[in-house]
Amino acid sequence: MPHSPTQARRVLAGFAFASLGNGLTLPFLYVYMAQVQDLGSSTAGWMFAWMGLVGLAAAPGVGALLDRFGPRAVLIAALIVESVSIGSLGFVDGTVPTMAVLAGVVVGASPLWPGTTTLLAGMVSAEDRERAYGFAFLGLNAGIGVGGLVSAFLIDVARPETFQVLYLCDAVAYLVYAAVLAFLVRSPARAGEDEADNPAGGSWGEVLRDRRAVALVACGVLAVTFGYGQLEAGAT
Repeated sequence: MPHSPTQARRVLAGFAFASLGNGLTLPFLYVYMAQVQDLGSSTAGWMFAWMGLVGLAAAPGVGALLDRFGPRAVLIAALIVESVSIGSLGFVDGTVPTMAVLAGVVVGASPLWPGTTTLLAGMVSAEDRERAYGFAFLGLNAGIGVGGLVSAFLIDVARPETFQVLYLCDAVAYLVYAAVLAFLVRSPARAGEDEADNPAGGSWGEVLRDRRAVALVACGVLAVTFGYGQLEAGAT
């Protein structure tokens, strides 16, 4: 499989820019729902639980879509869904419409990290993958951090239009990443015929029989449930 470091750099740049847009809105989502939309703190908290349930339901299908259609096509479609959903969030009113838009946000966001890393895996050599994944995670955190700092100076709970502007900027950021993938990035070359014709394909049963894989997933679930989940819900 030919390696494409230039293509990988474009993917990383587009992903970092999308993360910057995400940083504009993510830290203040609770504030927007509880105070600007006036849903109240309890309902806003349930909205986060709703997003978690939608993400849990959407996650199993992400891998299958990436395998069937390729990461580039899935990412472009997901970014369009994410852009429309997040851009609409600043203009909806009421609990049910907000739930519907948030479901679109979660579904659109579900393939972004696995799709990006899968795309990168086909563009760099095996020994460079850890570095590429590290840069991707760096871009994610830097984008969210910088975006959060910028939005902190711009938002005003007494002026809903400030949130609307941020959500529209976030939508544009996702479209920029989609445009990068559509016009500047090629899909990685597919595996050779000898690999493609190999009937021994993977399955969920094979994964579940691997005790190390199950233990790793269980540790990840615990870390997210009692670490990241508490941080996102409590700190806001």
